[in-house]
Amino acid sequence: EYVKPILSDTKGFDAVDGVAFHDYSGEPTAMSEVHDLFPQKTVGLTERSWWGVWGADRICQYFRNWSINYNMWVTMLDSNIEPHQWVGTPDPTIFVQDAVPDSNGFYDNYWICPEYYLIGQFSKFVRPGAVRIDSNNVTQETISNVAFKNPDGTIAVVVINQQKTGHKFKIQYQGRQINDIIPAKSVATYVWSL
Repeated sequence: EYVKPILSDTKGFDAVDGVAFHDYSGEPTAMSEVHDLFPQKTVGLTERSWWGVWGADRICQYFRNWSINYNMWVTMLDSNIEPHQWVGTPDPTIFVQDAVPDSNGFYDNYWICPEYYLIGQFSKFVRPGAVRIDSNNVTQETISNVAFKNPDGTIAVVVINQQKTGHKFKIQYQGRQINDIIPAKSVATYVWSL
């Protein structure tokens, strides 16, 4: 509702490079609505944090709806869940630093949370400069996916299974096919060269 009046105006259109979304209400399809109206402008998800396979699917949906990025908000808190600027307890982060200093007064101890590996399903295999390519999304209720072509020509497909059981699926691209079973409640990334 904010974007259309600004980008419909010539001065506003010229002053804006892209549109940033924070996913605290609504659906990722709002990004497609903006893209469809103003395809010359980039769309990005600039603030939200998600966890687990449901979160991986939500990230997948951002990319399927034209987002050029996913910026996780609050990447590290300490073991007292601080510092943060809102009332209540924040959700977990991908890194936690021990709030108690070591014997030398340093805060060198930290641990990695499972979400680090979830984000890695995207960041390790989808390289800077990658372009999202079309893929059939089976259904969000069974398995979902998003596919990218990396600058080196490799294809990366992130597949998410939110079900309580494993799920058979196949990936077909330019005459090649991968058949696999993705385990229950898991995220998997498939990469291959053309």
